[in-house]
Amino acid sequence: MDQGQGAQSRSLFTPKTERIEEDEALTLLVHLRGFAEKHIECRIIAPSHYIRVCSDPALKNWHFDTLFEDIPEKFNLYEAKTKFVDGILTIRVPKVIPGQASNGASEAPTRQESSTSKLRA
Repeated sequence: MDQGQGAQSRSLFTPKTERIEEDEALTLLVHLRGFAEKHIECRIIAPSHYIRVCSDPALKNWHFDTLFEDIPEKFNLYEAKTKFVDGILTIRVPKVIPGQASNGASEAPTRQESSTSKLRA
């Protein structure tokens, strides 16, 4: 009986995060040195006002899952942009512009979920 082969375990990695709130935008940084952009999923769930950054399930050795839950409603998650440069995922969420908050509200999707490969700054 060979117990050491067959099942590979994945190690949990907790990335360093930073949150910078400025007058015009909220910037979230997730330090993921050693990871490739294709291994990162960034899900922006606009109506619930949270962002989840996690590893692609296909990544075999390392796993991470970071959740930004308390994003104030004064920031427009529908307009969030991401970029991944030098191992740092940057998520920039602009502030809601007065007068635009109600525009298109009935047409807005009930859930926005995007990966970094789809959203670009």
